[in-house]
Amino acid sequence: MIRLVALCLVVAVLSACSSSPSRRFNVDRQSIEKPIVIENITIAPFKAPPFFDDNCRAAGKIAPPDRATFESYIQSALAEEIRRSGLANERGAKVALFGEVKMLAFTSTGAFSDPWWMVRVKVTSSNGKEFDIGEKYDFKTSSFGAYKACQEVADAYVPAVKRMVAKMVGAPDFLPLLVQ
Repeated sequence: MIRLVALCLVVAVLSACSSSPSRRFNVDRQSIEKPIVIENITIAPFKAPPFFDDNCRAAGKIAPPDRATFESYIQSALAEEIRRSGLANERGAKVALFGEVKMLAFTSTGAFSDPWWMVRVKVTSSNGKEFDIGEKYDFKTSSFGAYKACQEVADAYVPAVKRMVAKMVGAPDFLPLLVQ
């Protein structure tokens, strides 16, 4: 009987360690570890943050959509936002953007606040100009259960990045990165 209880306990603990990928959001597979070229703008692969703990409670690791890395997802989101905004111009001066994720962190629950994502990115242009931006994205979880809450954390990464990238591309300090 004791062995059966011990076996059930081991199975329960091990089954809680699953990955929670977020839902799909237009990640271009070519962006994983490769530059993305949009007319006159090349977006180099982003550097990973110096430290990021992707473990979420007892539910295991979270992951961005489509098996991308967290930094390649940001690279793809930036490329998509530049495409949508019409900032790329085939006849414009060629520039390359180099990104570095300076900070990536989340919490799945808070005693005194909602769960959140924090994303901070530095983008450097081949023209020597730099732009830093950060975003704290608050969201709600509907569950105290680890698996459901961690799935909601993974899902919240998409709008957190989307909002940060939209603010970045819409900022007046971003445009000088695109000229020689």
